[in-house]
Amino acid sequence: MKKMLFCLVTICLTSQNPLEATPKTASDYKGYPTETAILNLSSDEQSNWKEISRQNGASLLVERIPINQTPENWSELIGIQYVDLRHLDENPTVHSKIEVVAATLKKMTLSSYPGKKVTWVTIEKNKNDIIYQWTLHEPYFDTPAQTEIAKGFFTKSGFHRIGFTSKKTELTADEKQLWIQLLKEATVVPFKKAINLSGMSLTKKS
Repeated sequence: MKKMLFCLVTICLTSQNPLEATPKTASDYKGYPTETAILNLSSDEQSNWKEISRQNGASLLVERIPINQTPENWSELIGIQYVDLRHLDENPTVHSKIEVVAATLKKMTLSSYPGKKVTWVTIEKNKNDIIYQWTLHEPYFDTPAQTEIAKGFFTKSGFHRIGFTSKKTELTADEKQLWIQLLKEATVVPFKKAINLSGMSLTKKS
């Protein structure tokens, strides 16, 4: 399972308390975010991925890998995450400005590995969002070489993050462009509505 940089990029707010399933009734939504980011994947594309990790707490994080792979041996991973702004404001190192969060993520990423094992590239940055790529060029202890393209962005209620990770140190031009476009097109909808919408989100589709 990918326990590499996700605590890092979540500003280390994620707890280990699992949310077992998507809520079915209004009372079941207690503890869930009010909204979720949605990655624009078709139902057929979504069926190629399975959920392997769901963590709750100050941050809600869901991780998925290809359906024919295992948490111990995966090649690609999609992580979708939400952090309530109230929790960001409680953290003295993080504030609800994208440039502050981006600088924090970059600093923590680069400082996690010695020498020049890891690089960081900002692909696009706007007022409330950033798309970036980091690459671990060689294994570091139990962490395999990998590259990730991710988007972080703010709404009025929270910070959202979507990341695609590959255990390759270099994506093809087509792969990179595909994920940049998917991240750019990602939208936010109310959590309750996401259950019945197409696309990959924090909800758990039956």
